[in-house]
Amino acid sequence: MRDLKTRSLRIYRDSVRLHIKPYMGEWLVGEATTGAVDRVLKEHRDSGRDTSALRKQLNQMFALAVRHDALASNPVTNVAKIKRRKPKVRILADTAQVAEIRGLIEKWETKDRPGPKASRDLRDLTLLLMSTGARIGEALALRWQDINLLAERPYLMITGTIIQEKGIGTWRQEEGKSLQATRPLEIPPSVVTMLLERQMAQGHNPIDSVFPSRVGTWTPYSTMYRRWNDATRGTKYDWVTFKTFRKQVGTLIARELGAKVAKDQLGHANEVTTETFYIAQSVDAPKVSGLIEKFIRDSAPSS
Repeated sequence: MRDLKTRSLRIYRDSVRLHIKPYMGEWLVGEATTGAVDRVLKEHRDSGRDTSALRKQLNQMFALAVRHDALASNPVTNVAKIKRRKPKVRILADTAQVAEIRGLIEKWETKDRPGPKASRDLRDLTLLLMSTGARIGEALALRWQDINLLAERPYLMITGTIIQEKGIGTWRQEEGKSLQATRPLEIPPSVVTMLLERQMAQGHNPIDSVFPSRVGTWTPYSTMYRRWNDATRGTKYDWVTFKTFRKQVGTLIARELGAKVAKDQLGHANEVTTETFYIAQSVDAPKVSGLIEKFIRDSAPSS
């Protein structure tokens, strides 16, 4: 298994470059008061970004300064919790729109173009994502050994994810994004059929990948992003991403079975994340008129 420290270091460096230096890069250490940090975090939130990761990183930075006597106390400690503003979760309106998107993908895969003939990878990956709500990295990390198509209720196991590292390449991480990411997902008959067809057409590959690259390696998610963008660019669906399907699945399950089931399906640590970022608000008014009418009738004064 590869050392993840390199990836963590890159994430921290990117955060400093993109989110810390623009706000406080010119500060002296002593200028980092609780009020000043509070204002930075609120500006960060107001720009539409999540403040939790930035707060954690600033806390670690100033804790180091305290340990080395550059500061008497950590200014982040007393910053009030910055409330997230619930974003508007956008999903596809109905099955007709989903059908149109699937049609766009098929049209893109079958059109004449120079070079090797396009595979069914994007079409099949899209079907898998809109049927399970899996992350794209999880789907591309699937191995045939993770799938049971013969069970009474066919399922797949999410056991890893695809990682892309600059200077290292693409590889399969043998664990998910979180402890909750490792999970079984039931798959519907249409996906069973698709996977059986892929298995028969594909044959053996050395890494046992369900979606291997043309040269038999793990497929980078950037490759699938590029194909998706090519297929949807200039259409009314150019706002749709692979993550849209996670929100679609989360919303569908939450409305029928509740947020907890949606949380488990998507592999989140808590329902708050699911409800805040992955469940679209219903446009239908609650169906309570019958209940209220009964209450009004029963409470009417007797004549």
